[in-house]
Amino acid sequence: MGAAQTLGVMYPANIGLKEIGKIAALCKAMGYKVSEIDAPELLPLFCAFWSDTIEVLSEIIDHLENAEEVSKIAGNFVPVVRKRLEWLSSKIKTVSPKETTANQDLNELLNALFK
Repeated sequence: MGAAQTLGVMYPANIGLKEIGKIAALCKAMGYKVSEIDAPELLPLFCAFWSDTIEVLSEIIDHLENAEEVSKIAGNFVPVVRKRLEWLSSKIKTVSPKETTANQDLNELLNALFK
């Protein structure tokens, strides 16, 4: 995440580096949030999400020099990730109904990163 964000600052015209930084930040935040929830049964669900993000990141890397293609890949990913986070939030609520800050924080992060 940090490397992509640093390179994004060094090469501001490269949209791919910015998108990689955003997606990595989301994954990092999700890791922190899932560690706050005492629900090991949810770990496979989060791992599946991270696996999907690795595929998206790989696609972005493959098209790093093509801003139009990167925008298309990232644009297609945002609605999918939003839907998955809503679904994961519902799973968190069923396992830990008192834990609402993780859901709120993930939604806020998603909105901040992908305006």
